[in-house]
Amino acid sequence: MKIQVEIPEVFKASELMPRDDPFEIYRDIIEESGGTQLNARRVWALLKKHRSRDNAIKQTRMSEILGLNGAMIRACVNALRRMGFYVCSGSKGYYVSREDIQITIDHLESRAKSEWVTAACLKRIRDQDRLYEANRDKFQKPPRTINGNLFDAGINGEAGI
Repeated sequence: MKIQVEIPEVFKASELMPRDDPFEIYRDIIEESGGTQLNARRVWALLKKHRSRDNAIKQTRMSEILGLNGAMIRACVNALRRMGFYVCSGSKGYYVSREDIQITIDHLESRAKSEWVTAACLKRIRDQDRLYEANRDKFQKPPRTINGNLFDAGINGEAGI
C-alpha cells in the first residue's frame, strides 16, 4: 500500500533540515505525534550531534540526557521525520544521515508490513470468534489454526495447543 505525501515548499534538497523554523511551521505534526515543540527542539539539538551510524545514540541514553521517557523520544523522532529531518535509526540507536535514509525507510516499511500482517491475523481470529458465537450450537469450541495446526487461546487468553 503506497501513501502519497505532499512535500512542502520549505525544504531545500541540500539541507539536512527544512528552512525557516520548522518547529513553528509544523507545530500540528509535533502535537499529533504526541510531542511538544520544546521537546522536539531538544531531541533535534541532541540528534544533530550524531551524524553517522557509528556515532548513533541509544534511546535510553537520550532519555537520561534529556529527562524524557522513551515514548516521548519516539514521538519527537517521528515528528522530526515527518517534518523532513533525516533521522535514521538502527541497532546502535538514532543518528542523522542523508546517505543512510533508505536503510531507515526500508526498516520502517518492513515493520509496517509486519504490523499489517499481525492486524490481519487478529481480524481473522475475531471473525472466527464471531462465526462461532453465531453458530455456537454447531461447534464445541472456536476452531482456530496457526500454520495448519489447531490452536486454542484458552479461557483467559493463555496460549494452548
